[in-house]
Amino acid sequence: MFPQLASRHRRGLMKSRFLLALIAACGTAACMNDAVGTDTQCDDPGFVYTQRGDTAVSNSTLRYLDLVVGTGGTAEICRGAAVRYVGRVGTGAAFDSTPSDTVFKFAPGLSNIIPGFAEGVLGMKVGGKRRVIIPPALGYGNVQNGPIPPNSTLTFDITLVRVE
Repeated sequence: MFPQLASRHRRGLMKSRFLLALIAACGTAACMNDAVGTDTQCDDPGFVYTQRGDTAVSNSTLRYLDLVVGTGGTAEICRGAAVRYVGRVGTGAAFDSTPSDTVFKFAPGLSNIIPGFAEGVLGMKVGGKRRVIIPPALGYGNVQNGPIPPNSTLTFDITLVRVE
C-alpha cells in the first residue's frame, strides 16, 4: 500500500524532526501494544495544533479537517488502529485506497508508513472521518513513488474503524 515507505532509500531521506520524534518515542520496542508485541510505554510525540477556521494545523505543518467527529475510542501513538482511506495527489487523482470490505491496520509510531499518515490519524475517535493534508516532507518528499510525483502534497480521507 502506498502509505508504506517504498524503500530503504526513501527511509534515508526522511530527516524531518517529526520522524525523529516518532523514532525517539517508539522506534526501538518502546511501546506497549499487544497488537505489535512490545513491552514498555510510549511517550507523547508532542504535536501542537493550532485551529485555523475548520482546519487544524500541526507544528509539523500537517493540516486536517474533521468531516465527522467519532464517538468511540481514540487513536493514540503506538496503539493499533484500523482505518479505511482514499489517498489523492494534488491534482485530486486517487492513487490508493482500501477496498470497501477491508481495513488497513497499523500502529502510529511503530508501522512503516509515511509520517503524515500516522500523525493524521492521532486523536481521531472511532467512527470519525478526517481529511488529512500531508506536505511533501511528511509524505514521500522529493522521490517519485509510483504514480506520486516528487514533492507532492497528499490528501487522505480517512475513516477510523476501530482501535486495538
